[in-house]
Amino acid sequence: PVSFDADVWRGAEPYSYHWDFMNEGWFSSTPDTTIVPDDPYHEYILTVVDSNNCVMTSKIAVKILLPMFMPNAFTPDNNGLNDTFKGFVTGNVEGVKYRMFVFSREGTQVYYEEGNEFSMMTGWDGTFKGQNCSSGVYIYMLYYEILGYDGIEGEQLLKGSFTLLR
Repeated sequence: PVSFDADVWRGAEPYSYHWDFMNEGWFSSTPDTTIVPDDPYHEYILTVVDSNNCVMTSKIAVKILLPMFMPNAFTPDNNGLNDTFKGFVTGNVEGVKYRMFVFSREGTQVYYEEGNEFSMMTGWDGTFKGQNCSSGVYIYMLYYEILGYDGIEGEQLLKGSFTLLR
């Protein structure tokens, strides 16, 4: 979610507000509003009219640089639920090139995957060289590039830790 808070310091109160969430297809008339964008880059327009009918307009560009969700744990127990560690794209995003690395606490690379479509990611099944890895904390590094969207250029890095539970 993206929250907006209009703070007007000029003109005469009371003010009327008009948020134009162009690509989202809806509007808001309150000074504070929250939306959930379906793409990583948007431009929004806020128009404020004061009691003297003076009009102030601002255009706001929003870039969501991390439209990815990475879980903080997974359970590779072959029950069909949460059996692989992989990321998910938030929103309506297609054409995501990626490279994902997984490392043990000792720094050993236990998994690598790359692809041109994030939704087709296989994910890590919790094994290394055919053997089950032990429960514990692991580190991931996800390099990704969203293709075809203005405002998000080049490769981005998302990194963190997660827990393998057996």
